[in-house]
Amino acid sequence: MVKVLIAGLLGTVAGIAVMVVVIVIAGGATDNASSVGLNPGVSTAAVSTPASSAPSSTPGGSSGGSSGGSSSGATGDANAGKAVFASNGCGSCHTLTAANATGTIGPDLDKVVSGDAKKAGMPEAAFIQQSITDPAAFTASGGPWTTPMPTTFGSSLSSSQIDDLVALIESSQSSYRGGTHGSPTGALLPVSRSVVARRREHGLADAVELEARAFGDSSPRSDFPPPRRVRWCRAMNVASEPGVRTGAGALVAALEAHGVDVVFGLPGIHALPVWDALIPSPIRRIVVRHEQAAGFGAVGYARTGDRPGVYLTSTGPGAFNSLAALSEADASSAPVLHLTSQIPTHLVGAGRGYLHESRGQSQAFAAVSRFHARPTSPEALVEAVDEAFRHMALDPGPVTIEVATDVMAAAAAPAAERVTRVSLPAPDPEGVARVRALIDAAEAPLIWAGGGTRRAAADVRALAELLDAPVLTTYNGKGALPSGHALHAGSSVEEPSMRQLVERSDLVLALGTRFSQEATADWGLPMPAAIVQVDLDPGRFGRTFAVSEGIVADVGLFCRALLADPPSAGARNGEAAVRAALQGRASEVGAQGAEVELMRVLHDALPDDAIVVADMTIAAYWAALYLDAKRPGAFVYPSSGALGCGIPLALGTVAANPDRPTVALCGDGGFLMAGHELLTARAEGLPLIALVVNDSAYGILRNYQETMFGRTVAVDLNAPDFEGIARACGVRYLRADGVGGLGGALADAIADRSGPALVELQTALRAPGQSV
Repeated sequence: MVKVLIAGLLGTVAGIAVMVVVIVIAGGATDNASSVGLNPGVSTAAVSTPASSAPSSTPGGSSGGSSGGSSSGATGDANAGKAVFASNGCGSCHTLTAANATGTIGPDLDKVVSGDAKKAGMPEAAFIQQSITDPAAFTASGGPWTTPMPTTFGSSLSSSQIDDLVALIESSQSSYRGGTHGSPTGALLPVSRSVVARRREHGLADAVELEARAFGDSSPRSDFPPPRRVRWCRAMNVASEPGVRTGAGALVAALEAHGVDVVFGLPGIHALPVWDALIPSPIRRIVVRHEQAAGFGAVGYARTGDRPGVYLTSTGPGAFNSLAALSEADASSAPVLHLTSQIPTHLVGAGRGYLHESRGQSQAFAAVSRFHARPTSPEALVEAVDEAFRHMALDPGPVTIEVATDVMAAAAAPAAERVTRVSLPAPDPEGVARVRALIDAAEAPLIWAGGGTRRAAADVRALAELLDAPVLTTYNGKGALPSGHALHAGSSVEEPSMRQLVERSDLVLALGTRFSQEATADWGLPMPAAIVQVDLDPGRFGRTFAVSEGIVADVGLFCRALLADPPSAGARNGEAAVRAALQGRASEVGAQGAEVELMRVLHDALPDDAIVVADMTIAAYWAALYLDAKRPGAFVYPSSGALGCGIPLALGTVAANPDRPTVALCGDGGFLMAGHELLTARAEGLPLIALVVNDSAYGILRNYQETMFGRTVAVDLNAPDFEGIARACGVRYLRADGVGGLGGALADAIADRSGPALVELQTALRAPGQSV
């Protein structure tokens, strides 16, 4: 009995179309388990058509037609092993399953492979790929497979069968170029004859080597046309069949379950499955022009929104491009999840030159992240996402998950998403009692409010009013008390009047702050002996100033615990103390001129709900000291000191607060590091306002050099035509006529929020004296 098993398997050799017609003489085989197996008792004959008579291939990887040719049925013939099972237009999916040590196949192997793949919950291509990397699974007792796979590449292969196997693998690739599954899905790629021979010598133990070569590491062959990167891409996407849940899909589902509604990123070849899985997701994708902007966008989103920021990068260079943003997330305690791809699990650390392979990627991100994971299965990936969100809740800062390409592509069992509900730590009652006793004994308490007070501003205000305590804020604590409140003492402790306010206090309640260098005048501020520090991270207690009591707690919960049993207020008139300090400060800085006037103009021009995002520039240094925020979190300052972060931070800020005006305060030098992200703002409908103070220099560095050395070097810039840049990016341009004209330009930009705007102010500013 003769069954035609292949008709229309097309290949391309050296640019010439080849059609192979394989006829298997099955000798009366039946559709039972033994005939499905790779039966060494059945002989095989292969009939091939010369290239010169082959019809042209058609898109889709299938073709009709037939052709004659010579055949040989002799056992052990050099053509033995060329039999390949290829039906449904996808010869590649079944090539290796059909080829065995004797070159024979069962007549209904295609049906069984398809059935077994469905039974295992895997795409056929992924099912076949596992036959390469783990052939033992096909015969393991109790395993999911019924299809035998005995030593497909084992030592029983003859030299001629090695040749035939290479030819089979290579000829099968043409079906992928047509996308016979609706999209490229390949898992089987060309391997060199030497690799197959090496596998024959070493048996199945060399599976890793073969797979590595199959993923594109083999030497180029003139008879295999697809380019290397295209071959790799087809290999990675092994789980694209409709309805099959993959690791990438499980990742996206996990993000959705944790309330993620925006991701920032830039597609990269290794991360493409995740981007594909995002297509049907309600998660918004904000596509930036540089990975650093993706990271800073996530930081801006986290610092001004009500949930963590999330961004995606690709392996190696793409991931490393975002390290500065993770540094900022750490410095400002911003909960940011970095998702990056990684090369196949078994090749990590091999140093074999895999595309985008970078030495120490995992170690680098583990060093800058408060939580790091490299899960090895879709199930572990879902758990890692849940653990990352738990860490961000309890210790806000950067976390990183690396997802290997094989984990992205692996089939994932449907399952309920894992979401651990996290309760922020409440203060220890005994610790609260001790703090209450300290307050009762104090005559002049003072509150030092850091970035950790942003979500507890109402509680901080209530506590300050109860204690009649002046409130000083760090740069990122601005807005904990609204500007104009009688107890609001601002954010500068550089002036003598402000130092006296601190020195004359006998107790400091430090809420959500780590006492950074800039906020404490290089840690030179004379602090009172009694300090209570409240933070989620106990490791911060006593790092800079000795503390009388360290309380591990959420700031809001701590304030409420104190207010539940109120301590007594001090004897000092807090409002009068603040009023005197601010009056003294005004006279001490009043002679500064244009710089102080600029802060006044900004304060008056910006509406109450506006957010100012600072880059590292002279104007921003002045703003950190003297521009008050009118709401909690309304001033975003780069705690890491990252130059060029302003525009990307503003992208995330607008994404988290679409109804609030956002102004990115930049110098010309910093703007030019990321100004191209105005294209992102326009494309994504993010109406940020870029205020560029243009002095044609790295102005702050020029100030430093003049002060330190009396001369300058490498700081003068050839400033571009910013109006031309705005026009090229398709955004509005406004020029301010000096500091006095800035208010009108900003008002015009804020009034029209149909898209981004660039406002240019050409002026040279002096750095604040304390920053030099």
